[in-house]
Amino acid sequence: MLVKDYVPLAMGAMAENTRKGWATYARRIVEVWGERDMSTVLSTEIEAEARQVQDKALRRAVSISGAGARDGFISCARAVWRRAVADGVCDSNPASKVKKPVRRAPAGRRALNPEELGVVQGVLANSKDPDLALVVFRLCLETGCRRNELLGLRVRDLARSAYGWTATLDTGAKLGSKRSLPITADLAAALSRLGEERIGPDWRKRPDERLLRNKRRQPITHRWLEDQSKKVRAFNPALGSTTEVFFTWHVLRHTAASLVERAGGFATAQAFLGHSPTGGSATAITLAYTKPSTEELRAVHTRIWDRPENWSPAGADDGLPF
Repeated sequence: MLVKDYVPLAMGAMAENTRKGWATYARRIVEVWGERDMSTVLSTEIEAEARQVQDKALRRAVSISGAGARDGFISCARAVWRRAVADGVCDSNPASKVKKPVRRAPAGRRALNPEELGVVQGVLANSKDPDLALVVFRLCLETGCRRNELLGLRVRDLARSAYGWTATLDTGAKLGSKRSLPITADLAAALSRLGEERIGPDWRKRPDERLLRNKRRQPITHRWLEDQSKKVRAFNPALGSTTEVFFTWHVLRHTAASLVERAGGFATAQAFLGHSPTGGSATAITLAYTKPSTEELRAVHTRIWDRPENWSPAGADDGLPF
């Protein structure tokens, strides 16, 4: 069976979010090997193509190492050929023999400190549409939402209960991680104003409408988000450096997760992020979002070493433990 005929069939059997996430990789598989039989594609060819995907990803502003794109391509290929083996289309899975790249936490992705948050807020406050930009900024900090969750926010997702206002992250949620998270009354009021101004006075009666819209009343897009992050990176070189912190909206998810973990503990942060509470890999993922910053390590160091009574040996006159 030809690759171009089988890949759409295999992708159609996958979960919707998985299908969307791998759509680019599936198209690439068809473009490269579409006219070949599924059983003739070699693992060496898949590995070579995965490296091409990584190189292409490196040319995108939001990619730091491109390893994520390479990993995604290999995962997609493994899933497609695994189904092909199960269907009897071919005898073996060539992608299963391709090693995935080692995913190291990039140096330029960490929580922002208060000064850096102030810089980002200042740049967004001076944008062409500060009302929208600052609402998006605050929403990211309060909910730690992913980009697709942010773009998928609808009128029905903003609700008030006996416990206060909540924002439900449903559309675009990864791996079914739908969750309703508390938000402040100030943010709820700002979202309500935005809805009334940019959807219409009857916006509450239109639950399926996208909530975040520009001045032309059009829903914001990935391009809008990237344009805003480019302005932040251009304004402050430290926020555009992969050795310092490469600012994207996803960095605010790291920031929100760290704030929640410090205040409420690991289990709270895991639920906040929508990570599965089971399995070692889930724990590792959450820890990647909540790793301590250099400032926090320095504060701990100061608490230890600036109090000599904690470690000075009895009778020491020079204050040194050695």
